[in-house]
Amino acid sequence: MEKENLLLEYIGSWLLALGANIDAAAATPTPLLTDEQLEEISLVGFELQALGFALLADSQNELNLESAGNGIASIGMLEIISSILLPFPEETDTNLEVSGNLLASLGAFMIFAEELDKDPRVPGQTLE
Repeated sequence: MEKENLLLEYIGSWLLALGANIDAAAATPTPLLTDEQLEEISLVGFELQALGFALLADSQNELNLESAGNGIASIGMLEIISSILLPFPEETDTNLEVSGNLLASLGAFMIFAEELDKDPRVPGQTLE
C-alpha cells in the first residue's frame, strides 16, 4: 500500500473511531446538557463517522467489498445527518434515520466480509 493511502487509512480510521465515541457519549443522557445539545454533539459524531468512512473508501486502490462498503456506510451516515439537519416531516426523518442506519450496517458487513478473506500473516493485507 502506498504511503499516502496508508496515511488516509489511518486518519479515516481514527476519525471513524472518534465519531463513534462522540455519538455514544451523546446518546448517554445527562442532566448537565439539554436534548438539543446532545443532538448537536451526536451530529458531530455522525459527521466524523461519515468523513472517516469516506477517507477509508478513498484510501483503497481498487474497487472491492471494502471500498464499496466504506462508501455505502458513508452514504448511510450522510442520510442520518440529513435527517437531523433538514426540515422534513417526522415520518421522513424517521425513514431517513432508519435507512441510514441500514446502509451503515450493510457497509460495515461488506467491510467485514472483505477482511475475512485476508490472511493476517501476509504483509500488506492488513493495517500495519
